[in-house]
Amino acid sequence: MSLGQRRSTSIVDKRRAGIGRCGGQAHGPAPAGFNHDSVGDVSSLEKGIPVLKLFYPFLGWMLLFVVLPAGLSRAGSSQIILLDRTPFYAPSTMTILPGQPVQWYNRSMQPHTVTHDGCGRGGTCAFASQHLHPGERFSVSGLSPGTYSYHCEIHPFMRGRLHVKRPAPNPGVTEL
Repeated sequence: MSLGQRRSTSIVDKRRAGIGRCGGQAHGPAPAGFNHDSVGDVSSLEKGIPVLKLFYPFLGWMLLFVVLPAGLSRAGSSQIILLDRTPFYAPSTMTILPGQPVQWYNRSMQPHTVTHDGCGRGGTCAFASQHLHPGERFSVSGLSPGTYSYHCEIHPFMRGRLHVKRPAPNPGVTEL
């Protein structure tokens, strides 16, 4: 091997040589019944690691759009995130309990609003924010049961819906 060349040592080579991850030190003889040749499957795991790295961003988006909003809507406070791309309001539809607070957080790079569709159209205006600049928040609480469609006044194509529903009665509980 010349000076400019480097030999890559795989996990399989290290395990066959009895070298672990602790500073390259040998860990003694293998346990009884251990076959170093069966470690050859590790190389297939090594090949799969780049695929996992490609999958990590998807997990982050899944957490942002599926897991967090679903969990937050059942908690004491719910949050909807404003984005510069679809779905624009994440989640675009949320169900909460009457009186439960809702907060919109502008995580985008542009100003937006959160305006109930009834505002300015002859209907009852349930909520309307001022311009929310990046990083700003807007909260509403005390909404009565119903469906509240809303939009961004600056970008009318941005639309969302908030359902306020009473919890279903529990048939196993008898009221006195």
